[in-house]
Amino acid sequence: MNYSYFWSIDGEIRLPRPERTYFDDLSEEYKDASTDEKLLEIAYCIWHGLSLYDEVKTTLQEHTQVKEHTIKSCLIGYIEYLRSGDTKNKSYIILKDKLTLKQAADLLSEELMLRYRLPANGIDGHYLVTVHWDYNETQNNDYFKPTKVSAVPLTEQEIRDVNPWQASYVRPNPSALYDPDAEWLLTCDKQIVKEFNRKTNDPEYYFMLGMRPEIFNGNPLKSKVVILSLNPGYVYRVNNLYARLLQMVQPIEEAVKLQKDNQLKLSASSFFCQRNHNNSGGMISYRDAHCAIDDWYWYDIFSKFREDAGLPEENDMDDVIFSNVALVQYVGYISKSWKSLHKLLPSQRFTRMLIHYLALNTDTLFIVSRSEELWKRLIGEEIWEMLDNDKRLVHRKKFENKKGITQTIRTQGFTKASFEDGGFDRIADKFRT
Repeated sequence: MNYSYFWSIDGEIRLPRPERTYFDDLSEEYKDASTDEKLLEIAYCIWHGLSLYDEVKTTLQEHTQVKEHTIKSCLIGYIEYLRSGDTKNKSYIILKDKLTLKQAADLLSEELMLRYRLPANGIDGHYLVTVHWDYNETQNNDYFKPTKVSAVPLTEQEIRDVNPWQASYVRPNPSALYDPDAEWLLTCDKQIVKEFNRKTNDPEYYFMLGMRPEIFNGNPLKSKVVILSLNPGYVYRVNNLYARLLQMVQPIEEAVKLQKDNQLKLSASSFFCQRNHNNSGGMISYRDAHCAIDDWYWYDIFSKFREDAGLPEENDMDDVIFSNVALVQYVGYISKSWKSLHKLLPSQRFTRMLIHYLALNTDTLFIVSRSEELWKRLIGEEIWEMLDNDKRLVHRKKFENKKGITQTIRTQGFTKASFEDGGFDRIADKFRT
């Protein structure tokens, strides 16, 4: 499907029709597209970073004949249509009287993003999942909240279909682990990431795009335990120097590339490459090469945990840890140090969808290993509280610093001292089941 008409020559996301087609039901342009068409077009733009509230403010500024109450009426009509199939159903009057323009724009954005699906293959068209409310079971004060995440159907196949990390990069180089001229940047994230890199004056915080993103390690869809971290770190000696050295040993490089590609496709079978031999005769195994390019960071953490928890020794084919653990990054792009983008990437919308699926359809245990507040905001209150109440969130230990401010310890180690509320034992028990 061709989505090029959503983008300007300068690469800016935009609504493909005149603003009044979407936001002025008193205009002739409003009749040029169906409600379904308009909602899909708005959803595509929001998914790619457009602020609906900013868009309607622009409409007010550029079309003085269009009044704020008219735009708000259209937005609330869209909300009602998503909830009931009718633009003027039960809660329309209540919302119209109580919501501000910004609240209406934000609520519509949330309702759309819960339902929106954008297949990653570039062939199948995007669509909105139908989720209607039962108003007989709805209290008036619930009208101001978005549809419950748990009410929106979501399957593993949908997750695989809409996974943006499996395709559509700006300028990838699949033949190399590191290429300074490559741009391993999702086309959907291009606008926001390039703007961030352009405005960030310190190279310490640039997103390094010459290598594959590391949004996943292992396979979250098949793991008992999922670690929630921040973003992958860049270390010159491993991400650059060692990666270029591996290019001289083609079979090993191919194995590591295949592992990283499978992780992006959510089809990996283990956290690391399989150990193809036992390193006899001075040969380097695929697993050791993979661990080395990751600076042995997680291998060392898991090895100590394995020993402390009394878990079985490492097994290449079906390891109790490596086959059952995955890591998901808040942002998948690599940098030396973290600096907030202050915007939600389209790829993060997929991350939220993935976590929602795992929360509602599996018994996955989540370890909040970095930036708990960011993850809580991304996942949303409904699912976060459900996971917490079900003891499926393991939190890092907190402490009070010298200024009396509560902080979370920085380590990502799996030790008894690093988790709250018996987290170490809960993780160990999960691997044993």
